[in-house]
Amino acid sequence: MRRNWRQPDWPNFRWNSDARAALESSFLQQSGVVIGVAKHLGDDDRINIIPM
Repeated sequence: MRRNWRQPDWPNFRWNSDARAALESSFLQQSGVVIGVAKHLGDDDRINIIPM
């Protein structure tokens, strides 16, 4: 993947809203699962998996 400033249309960005919406929806759903799991972990387990 090229850096933003190396794209031929820099700085005139374009994106596909439908494709982005699908990716955003997937991300939000998966992050909700992670948050739900983390809330049910005990303190010892949470300390072991979440870097501080």
